[in-house]
Amino acid sequence: MTSWRRCLRTAVLPVVLAAAGTAGADGIGASGSQHLAQADGPAEPAPGRVVVTEAEAERALERALVQAGGLLLPAGEVELEPSLRYARRENAVPTFFTREGETLLGEARRNADELTADLALRVGLPGDSQLEFGLPYRWRRLEQVQEIGGSPIGASSRTGAGTGNLRVGLAKTLLREAPGRPDLVARLRWDTRSGTARDDGVAIASDFDAARLSLTAIKRQDPLVFLGAIAYEHVFEHDGVQPGAAISPSLGAFLAVSPQTSMRLAFSLGFTDEAEVDGETVAGSDATAATLTLGGSSLLAPGMLLDLSVDIGLTADADDVALRLALPIRF
Repeated sequence: MTSWRRCLRTAVLPVVLAAAGTAGADGIGASGSQHLAQADGPAEPAPGRVVVTEAEAERALERALVQAGGLLLPAGEVELEPSLRYARRENAVPTFFTREGETLLGEARRNADELTADLALRVGLPGDSQLEFGLPYRWRRLEQVQEIGGSPIGASSRTGAGTGNLRVGLAKTLLREAPGRPDLVARLRWDTRSGTARDDGVAIASDFDAARLSLTAIKRQDPLVFLGAIAYEHVFEHDGVQPGAAISPSLGAFLAVSPQTSMRLAFSLGFTDEAEVDGETVAGSDATAATLTLGGSSLLAPGMLLDLSVDIGLTADADDVALRLALPIRF
Protein backbone atom coordinates (compact mmCIF):
# COMPACT_ATOMS: atom_id res chain seq x y z
CA MET A 1 0.00 0.00 0.00
CA THR A 2 1.44 3.34 -1.04
CA SER A 3 2.12 5.97 1.62
CA TRP A 4 -0.65 8.37 0.53
CA ARG A 5 -3.25 5.61 0.60
CA ARG A 6 -2.05 4.48 4.03
CA CYS A 7 -2.24 8.04 5.41
CA LEU A 8 -5.76 8.65 4.12
CA ARG A 9 -6.99 5.31 5.37
CA THR A 10 -5.44 5.96 8.79
CA ALA A 11 -7.13 9.38 8.97
CA VAL A 12 -10.62 8.37 7.77
CA LEU A 13 -11.20 4.90 9.20
CA PRO A 14 -10.87 5.56 12.97
CA VAL A 15 -13.34 8.45 12.76
CA VAL A 16 -15.99 6.39 10.96
CA LEU A 17 -15.52 3.31 13.14
CA ALA A 18 -15.75 5.41 16.30
CA ALA A 19 -19.07 6.88 15.14
CA ALA A 20 -20.48 3.57 13.95
CA GLY A 21 -19.22 1.42 16.84
CA THR A 22 -19.43 -2.22 15.95
CA ALA A 23 -22.57 -1.90 13.81
CA GLY A 24 -23.83 -5.23 12.59
CA ALA A 25 -21.49 -7.29 14.77
CA ASP A 26 -24.38 -9.16 16.39
CA GLY A 27 -26.60 -9.24 13.31
CA ILE A 28 -27.80 -12.17 11.24
CA GLY A 29 -25.25 -14.05 9.15
CA ALA A 30 -22.12 -16.11 9.51
CA SER A 31 -19.19 -14.67 11.42
CA GLY A 32 -16.00 -13.74 9.66
CA SER A 33 -15.17 -11.29 6.94
CA GLN A 34 -16.95 -10.73 3.64
CA HIS A 35 -15.98 -12.49 0.43
CA LEU A 36 -13.28 -9.91 -0.08
CA ALA A 37 -11.49 -10.73 3.19
CA GLN A 38 -8.12 -12.37 3.08
CA ALA A 39 -7.83 -16.00 4.09
CA ASP A 40 -6.11 -16.31 7.51
CA GLY A 41 -3.25 -18.74 7.07
CA PRO A 42 -3.36 -21.92 5.03
CA ALA A 43 -6.58 -23.26 6.59
CA GLU A 44 -9.10 -24.59 4.10
CA PRO A 45 -12.42 -22.71 3.79
CA ALA A 46 -15.60 -24.31 5.07
CA PRO A 47 -17.63 -26.30 2.53
CA GLY A 48 -19.47 -23.99 0.15
CA ARG A 49 -17.68 -20.86 1.38
CA VAL A 50 -15.84 -18.72 -1.15
CA VAL A 51 -12.67 -17.11 0.25
CA VAL A 52 -10.99 -14.46 -1.88
CA THR A 53 -7.30 -13.69 -1.38
CA GLU A 54 -5.88 -10.17 -1.45
CA ALA A 55 -4.81 -10.58 -5.07
CA GLU A 56 -8.20 -11.94 -6.12
CA ALA A 57 -9.98 -9.14 -4.28
CA GLU A 58 -8.34 -6.73 -6.69
CA ARG A 59 -9.95 -8.43 -9.68
CA ALA A 60 -12.18 -6.13 -11.70
CA LEU A 61 -15.11 -8.54 -11.25
CA GLU A 62 -15.07 -8.34 -7.44
CA ARG A 63 -14.61 -4.58 -7.54
CA ALA A 64 -17.61 -4.25 -9.89
CA LEU A 65 -19.75 -6.40 -7.57
CA VAL A 66 -18.94 -4.06 -4.66
CA GLN A 67 -20.14 -1.16 -6.79
CA ALA A 68 -23.34 -3.01 -7.63
CA GLY A 69 -24.04 -3.75 -3.96
CA GLY A 70 -23.62 -7.52 -4.18
CA LEU A 71 -20.40 -7.68 -2.12
CA LEU A 72 -19.27 -5.67 0.90
CA LEU A 73 -15.85 -4.41 1.86
CA PRO A 74 -13.95 -6.30 4.57
CA ALA A 75 -13.68 -4.58 7.96
CA GLY A 76 -11.13 -1.79 7.83
CA GLU A 77 -11.28 -1.20 4.07
CA VAL A 78 -12.35 2.20 2.70
CA GLU A 79 -13.48 2.97 -0.85
CA LEU A 80 -13.99 6.46 -2.26
CA GLU A 81 -15.91 6.70 -5.54
CA PRO A 82 -16.15 9.93 -7.53
CA SER A 83 -18.45 9.63 -10.54
CA LEU A 84 -19.92 11.72 -13.34
CA ARG A 85 -23.23 10.98 -15.07
CA TYR A 86 -24.87 12.66 -18.05
CA ALA A 87 -28.51 11.95 -18.91
CA ARG A 88 -30.79 13.10 -21.72
CA ARG A 89 -34.57 12.89 -21.82
CA GLU A 90 -36.99 14.06 -24.49
CA ASN A 91 -40.77 14.14 -24.24
CA ALA A 92 -43.27 15.39 -26.80
CA VAL A 93 -47.05 15.77 -26.58
CA PRO A 94 -49.55 17.04 -29.18
CA THR A 95 -51.14 20.37 -28.37
CA PHE A 96 -53.12 23.21 -29.98
CA PHE A 97 -51.70 26.67 -30.77
CA THR A 98 -53.49 29.82 -31.81
CA ARG A 99 -51.73 31.70 -34.59
CA GLU A 100 -53.18 34.75 -36.38
CA GLY A 101 -56.63 33.83 -35.14
CA GLU A 102 -56.34 30.27 -36.43
CA THR A 103 -56.14 27.19 -34.19
CA LEU A 104 -53.46 24.76 -35.29
CA LEU A 105 -52.41 21.32 -34.07
CA GLY A 106 -48.77 21.21 -33.08
CA GLU A 107 -46.37 19.59 -30.69
CA ALA A 108 -44.88 20.71 -27.39
CA ARG A 109 -41.45 19.17 -26.86
CA ARG A 110 -39.59 19.19 -23.56
CA ASN A 111 -35.90 18.34 -23.48
CA ALA A 112 -33.87 17.85 -20.31
CA ASP A 113 -30.08 17.61 -19.97
CA GLU A 114 -28.71 16.56 -16.58
CA LEU A 115 -25.12 16.35 -15.37
CA THR A 116 -24.49 14.85 -11.92
CA ALA A 117 -21.17 14.73 -10.09
CA ASP A 118 -21.41 12.31 -7.18
CA LEU A 119 -19.04 11.40 -4.35
CA ALA A 120 -19.68 8.09 -2.57
CA LEU A 121 -17.85 6.64 0.45
CA ARG A 122 -17.96 3.02 1.62
CA VAL A 123 -16.41 1.79 4.86
CA GLY A 124 -16.13 -1.89 5.80
CA LEU A 125 -17.28 -2.59 9.37
CA PRO A 126 -16.99 -5.63 11.66
CA GLY A 127 -19.75 -8.22 11.44
CA ASP A 128 -19.95 -8.36 7.64
CA SER A 129 -21.37 -4.82 7.52
CA GLN A 130 -20.69 -1.70 5.54
CA LEU A 131 -21.37 2.00 6.14
CA GLU A 132 -22.23 4.08 3.07
CA PHE A 133 -22.47 7.80 2.30
CA GLY A 134 -23.19 9.74 -0.87
CA LEU A 135 -23.52 13.38 -1.89
CA PRO A 136 -24.33 14.56 -5.45
CA TYR A 137 -24.06 17.92 -7.15
CA ARG A 138 -26.46 18.36 -10.07
CA TRP A 139 -26.74 20.69 -13.08
CA ARG A 140 -29.93 20.66 -15.17
CA ARG A 141 -31.11 22.46 -18.28
CA LEU A 142 -34.75 22.36 -19.35
CA GLU A 143 -35.79 23.39 -22.85
CA GLN A 144 -39.35 23.76 -24.13
CA VAL A 145 -39.98 23.96 -27.87
CA GLN A 146 -43.31 24.53 -29.62
CA GLU A 147 -43.54 23.16 -33.15
CA ILE A 148 -46.11 23.17 -35.93
CA GLY A 149 -45.51 20.86 -38.86
CA GLY A 150 -42.01 20.18 -37.59
CA SER A 151 -41.06 23.88 -37.61
CA PRO A 152 -40.30 25.59 -34.27
CA ILE A 153 -42.53 28.58 -33.50
CA GLY A 154 -41.19 29.29 -30.02
CA ALA A 155 -38.66 28.10 -27.50
CA SER A 156 -37.55 28.78 -23.93
CA SER A 157 -34.92 27.31 -21.61
CA ARG A 158 -33.95 27.44 -17.95
CA THR A 159 -30.85 26.25 -16.16
CA GLY A 160 -30.34 25.36 -12.50
CA ALA A 161 -27.65 23.79 -10.33
CA GLY A 162 -27.16 22.83 -6.71
CA THR A 163 -26.31 20.17 -4.17
CA GLY A 164 -28.43 17.03 -4.13
CA ASN A 165 -29.66 15.11 -1.09
CA LEU A 166 -27.18 13.46 1.27
CA ARG A 167 -27.49 9.64 1.37
CA VAL A 168 -26.64 7.54 4.44
CA GLY A 169 -26.86 3.76 4.41
CA LEU A 170 -25.94 0.56 6.21
CA ALA A 171 -25.51 -2.82 4.50
CA LYS A 172 -25.26 -6.26 6.08
CA THR A 173 -24.56 -9.74 4.71
CA LEU A 174 -27.41 -12.06 5.73
CA LEU A 175 -26.39 -15.26 3.94
CA ARG A 176 -23.11 -16.56 2.58
CA GLU A 177 -22.89 -18.28 -0.78
CA ALA A 178 -23.00 -22.08 -0.61
CA PRO A 179 -24.16 -24.90 -2.88
CA GLY A 180 -27.81 -24.23 -3.64
CA ARG A 181 -27.95 -20.72 -2.18
CA PRO A 182 -26.61 -17.25 -3.07
CA ASP A 183 -24.94 -14.48 -1.17
CA LEU A 184 -27.66 -12.22 0.26
CA VAL A 185 -27.05 -8.59 1.28
CA ALA A 186 -29.64 -6.34 2.96
CA ARG A 187 -29.29 -2.59 2.73
CA LEU A 188 -31.14 0.29 4.41
CA ARG A 189 -30.63 3.78 3.00
CA TRP A 190 -31.92 7.16 4.11
CA ASP A 191 -32.15 10.00 1.58
CA THR A 192 -32.23 13.24 3.54
CA ARG A 193 -34.15 16.33 2.45
CA SER A 194 -30.99 18.39 2.58
CA GLY A 195 -30.27 19.45 -0.99
CA THR A 196 -31.31 22.35 -3.20
CA ALA A 197 -34.93 21.65 -4.13
CA ARG A 198 -35.14 24.19 -6.98
CA ASP A 199 -32.90 26.71 -8.67
CA ASP A 200 -34.34 29.27 -11.12
CA GLY A 201 -37.51 27.19 -11.31
CA VAL A 202 -35.62 24.00 -12.19
CA ALA A 203 -36.00 20.97 -9.89
CA ILE A 204 -32.59 19.88 -8.60
CA ALA A 205 -33.19 17.54 -5.63
CA SER A 206 -36.21 15.82 -4.13
CA ASP A 207 -37.90 17.92 -1.43
CA PHE A 208 -38.80 14.79 0.54
CA ASP A 209 -37.13 12.44 3.01
CA ALA A 210 -37.11 8.85 1.79
CA ALA A 211 -36.22 5.43 3.19
CA ARG A 212 -35.11 2.62 0.86
CA LEU A 213 -34.82 -1.07 1.80
CA SER A 214 -33.24 -3.51 -0.64
CA LEU A 215 -32.11 -7.13 -0.89
CA THR A 216 -29.35 -8.14 -3.29
CA ALA A 217 -28.40 -11.73 -4.17
CA ILE A 218 -25.44 -12.97 -6.20
CA LYS A 219 -24.61 -16.45 -7.46
CA ARG A 220 -21.35 -17.48 -9.12
CA GLN A 221 -20.96 -19.72 -12.15
CA ASP A 222 -17.39 -18.82 -13.09
CA PRO A 223 -16.59 -16.83 -15.12
CA LEU A 224 -20.16 -15.49 -14.75
CA VAL A 225 -21.83 -13.95 -11.72
CA PHE A 226 -25.59 -13.42 -11.67
CA LEU A 227 -27.07 -10.61 -9.58
CA GLY A 228 -30.71 -10.03 -8.66
CA ALA A 229 -32.12 -7.28 -6.48
CA ILE A 230 -35.43 -5.94 -5.22
CA ALA A 231 -35.88 -2.54 -3.55
CA TYR A 232 -38.77 -0.76 -1.86
CA GLU A 233 -38.74 3.00 -1.31
CA HIS A 234 -41.11 4.96 0.91
CA VAL A 235 -41.20 8.74 0.52
CA PHE A 236 -42.44 10.71 3.52
CA GLU A 237 -45.17 13.33 3.27
CA HIS A 238 -44.17 16.99 3.22
CA ASP A 239 -46.39 20.09 2.96
CA GLY A 240 -49.46 17.96 2.23
CA VAL A 241 -47.80 16.12 -0.68
CA GLN A 242 -47.32 12.35 -0.47
CA PRO A 243 -45.28 10.93 -3.38
CA GLY A 244 -46.03 7.35 -4.35
CA ALA A 245 -44.01 4.43 -3.04
CA ALA A 246 -41.70 2.67 -5.50
CA ILE A 247 -40.74 -0.96 -6.10
CA SER A 248 -37.65 -1.63 -8.21
CA PRO A 249 -36.60 -5.14 -9.29
CA SER A 250 -33.43 -5.71 -11.33
CA LEU A 251 -31.44 -8.56 -12.84
CA GLY A 252 -27.91 -8.58 -14.22
CA ALA A 253 -24.98 -10.74 -15.29
CA PHE A 254 -21.26 -9.97 -14.81
CA LEU A 255 -18.54 -11.58 -16.90
CA ALA A 256 -14.86 -11.77 -15.90
CA VAL A 257 -13.16 -11.22 -19.25
CA SER A 258 -9.77 -11.25 -17.50
CA PRO A 259 -8.51 -10.52 -13.96
CA GLN A 260 -8.20 -6.85 -14.96
CA THR A 261 -11.45 -6.46 -16.91
CA SER A 262 -15.13 -7.33 -16.45
CA MET A 263 -18.31 -6.63 -18.41
CA ARG A 264 -21.95 -6.55 -17.39
CA LEU A 265 -25.47 -6.51 -18.74
CA ALA A 266 -28.41 -5.54 -16.54
CA PHE A 267 -32.12 -4.83 -16.79
CA SER A 268 -34.04 -2.82 -14.19
CA LEU A 269 -37.64 -1.79 -13.65
CA GLY A 270 -39.18 0.86 -11.45
CA PHE A 271 -42.88 1.00 -10.53
CA THR A 272 -44.04 4.18 -8.76
CA ASP A 273 -47.53 4.55 -7.29
CA GLU A 274 -49.71 7.61 -7.78
CA ALA A 275 -49.01 10.62 -5.58
CA GLU A 276 -51.48 12.26 -3.21
CA VAL A 277 -52.03 15.96 -2.51
CA ASP A 278 -54.02 16.82 0.63
CA GLY A 279 -55.28 13.24 0.70
CA GLU A 280 -56.49 13.29 -2.92
CA THR A 281 -54.93 10.94 -5.46
CA VAL A 282 -53.35 12.64 -8.45
CA ALA A 283 -54.54 10.66 -11.46
CA GLY A 284 -51.84 9.74 -13.95
CA SER A 285 -48.95 10.46 -11.57
CA ASP A 286 -47.81 6.84 -11.48
CA ALA A 287 -44.78 5.84 -13.54
CA THR A 288 -43.02 2.79 -14.96
CA ALA A 289 -39.35 3.10 -15.87
CA ALA A 290 -37.44 0.32 -17.62
CA THR A 291 -33.71 0.57 -18.31
CA LEU A 292 -31.12 -1.61 -20.05
CA THR A 293 -27.54 -1.13 -18.82
CA LEU A 294 -24.33 -2.07 -20.61
CA GLY A 295 -21.08 -1.58 -18.73
CA GLY A 296 -17.49 -2.55 -18.16
CA SER A 297 -14.73 -2.14 -15.56
CA SER A 298 -10.96 -2.17 -15.84
CA LEU A 299 -8.18 -1.92 -13.27
CA LEU A 300 -5.95 1.11 -13.87
CA ALA A 301 -3.61 0.59 -10.91
CA PRO A 302 -3.61 -1.22 -7.55
CA GLY A 303 -6.67 0.01 -5.70
CA MET A 304 -8.01 2.05 -8.65
CA LEU A 305 -10.83 0.93 -10.98
CA LEU A 306 -12.29 2.64 -14.04
CA ASP A 307 -15.97 1.89 -14.61
CA LEU A 308 -18.03 2.99 -17.62
CA SER A 309 -21.70 2.26 -18.24
CA VAL A 310 -24.49 3.27 -20.63
CA ASP A 311 -28.18 3.27 -19.67
CA ILE A 312 -30.77 2.94 -22.42
CA GLY A 313 -34.31 3.90 -21.48
CA LEU A 314 -37.01 1.52 -22.67
CA THR A 315 -40.08 3.47 -21.47
CA ALA A 316 -41.14 7.12 -21.56
CA ASP A 317 -40.63 7.49 -17.79
CA ALA A 318 -36.93 6.59 -18.03
CA ASP A 319 -34.04 8.70 -19.31
CA ASP A 320 -33.60 8.18 -23.04
CA VAL A 321 -29.88 7.63 -22.59
CA ALA A 322 -27.36 8.11 -19.79
CA LEU A 323 -23.58 7.77 -19.65
CA ARG A 324 -21.77 7.22 -16.33
CA LEU A 325 -18.06 7.30 -15.57
CA ALA A 326 -16.79 6.26 -12.11
CA LEU A 327 -13.35 5.91 -10.53
CA PRO A 328 -13.54 3.86 -7.28
CA ILE A 329 -10.33 4.16 -5.24
CA ARG A 330 -9.69 1.69 -2.42
CA PHE A 331 -7.55 2.43 0.64
